[in-house]
Amino acid sequence: MKQQQTAGNDEKQDAPLSASVSRKIIKKELEYFGPHSTLIGVLLMLLGVLGLVMPELLSLVSEGAVAGLFIAGGILWGIHTARSERSDAMSWMKSLVLLAAGAVLVAFPLPGVAALVIFLGVYLTFDAVSSFTWARRRKPEKGWGWMVVNGIIDILLAIIFFFGWPETSIFMLGIYVGVSLIFDGWALFVIGSNLKKD
Repeated sequence: MKQQQTAGNDEKQDAPLSASVSRKIIKKELEYFGPHSTLIGVLLMLLGVLGLVMPELLSLVSEGAVAGLFIAGGILWGIHTARSERSDAMSWMKSLVLLAAGAVLVAFPLPGVAALVIFLGVYLTFDAVSSFTWARRRKPEKGWGWMVVNGIIDILLAIIFFFGWPETSIFMLGIYVGVSLIFDGWALFVIGSNLKKD
């Protein structure tokens, strides 16, 4: 009986301690975002709105950014191969494939945008399946319904991407990136505002 009372008292003492530790961890995580989160959030939201007004431009900029990443990856992999694996044909092949993919995206931007839209559609389909699976496993825990909503939105977006392809690709990629920037910007803005209050 005394052991049970002692255990109960220990749990009561641990509760405020763990709550205090949790608050410190959360505060540290919030501080990671830095004092400029509000400004960056506003800038991201403005970019997102601009993208929604001019989705074709944002689509081409996004496609160009992906092409740049491929080219940069190809150059860096080529440097790595030249320094450490000169005789490895597959390493050289990887570098060439990355460079060629980047060059094709630069040379043919509209088909590049269409390819990115297909990739996004496939990604959203897999993300929806993952969300539904997660929700089914966690039901009836708190928050499982939001994962179902997330999965439904992913499926609807994927259907729009696939059924409008390739004619609507130039608009859809820009709209998708624009909306994503608005939500990311809003999240940073809210975090930055809360930091200033604290």
